[in-house]
Parts: sequence; structure tokens; C-alpha cells
Amino acid sequence: MSSPASRIRGPYLIDKPGPDLVNQLTDLFSRSASVAPDPLDSTDFDGGNLRATAMRIASGAMDPAGSLIVSDAGEDLIGCISLEQEVDPLRRHRGIVRLLLVDPNFRGQGLAGELIEACCERARSLGLSQVYLREKGGFGAETYYARHDFRLVGRFPGGIRMAQGIDLDELWLLREL
Repeated sequence: MSSPASRIRGPYLIDKPGPDLVNQLTDLFSRSASVAPDPLDSTDFDGGNLRATAMRIASGAMDPAGSLIVSDAGEDLIGCISLEQEVDPLRRHRGIVRLLLVDPNFRGQGLAGELIEACCERARSLGLSQVYLREKGGFGAETYYARHDFRLVGRFPGGIRMAQGIDLDELWLLREL
């Protein structure tokens, strides 16, 4: 594992996923799941199956409606954000952020913000005028994303059921591009 002093490259778009992408994503997810989770991470890890989540995210990078943007430090992915363009003809003007994750060793350095901005730039290049995301309530997501020009547009009370049987509000946050 690279250290925070390693040279950081990115964010950059994965336009042709290599054969190691699933393993690199699985490693990133594993490092993130092995510490106290960051409540702002929008990852559910498919109920704990890290490889299944990595495969889903990697396959989205190969989909014409999907985009995966990453940062790395040497051989290791240290952050990623996934954007999916809506396919419904009435919603093709918007995209959903499906994943934002930063390695715990690299948090607090502005990398998540860089990934968000790269994602929004990618959305603009695709002709999108809005991006939105759904996030867990009660952990400061609304305040965090407001710093990146997202605004709360909806709240689904009890919309997220955690593994521990705890229900959290699901927040819908939108950014106009």
C-alpha cells in the first residue's frame, strides 16, 4: 500500500478498463471497509461482498452511459467516483453519482472534492445539466456536499436500512451544472 507521501495522480477517467481494475477496486474497498467507515462514503459494498461491488463498478465503466474517475498513488487506487447517465429519454439530461470513495490514508487532503469536480466536468462533457446523488442522513452529508454546490432536494424518512437494523433518512442532493 502506498503511503500518503506517495505521488498522487489524477483524477482521471478510466476509458478502457484494464484487467487489474476489479482487483484494484476490491483492494480500495477492502482498505476502506477495514477501518471505521467514513459516513460520507456512498458505498454499500453489496452487503459486504467487496468483489461483487468492484465488478459492478468496473462493468459500469465499460457501459456507454457510465463513467469511472479515479486517482492513484503508484499501483494503488486511492479514490474513485462513478457517474451513470440516466437512460430514460425524459431524464437523459442528468446523471447519478453512484459511488464516491477515498482511501482512509488519503482523506482530509481534498481528494474527494477533486473527484467530485472531475465528475461534474465529465457530466458537462456528456451534455448533462444536472448530477444528483443519494446519501445517508445524519452524518453531515448535506453540509459536506453543499460545499460542492449540491443542494438538498428530497428526504426519504427511513429510506436506508443499515445492517444493524437502524433506519436512516435517505437524502437526495442535486447539483446544477
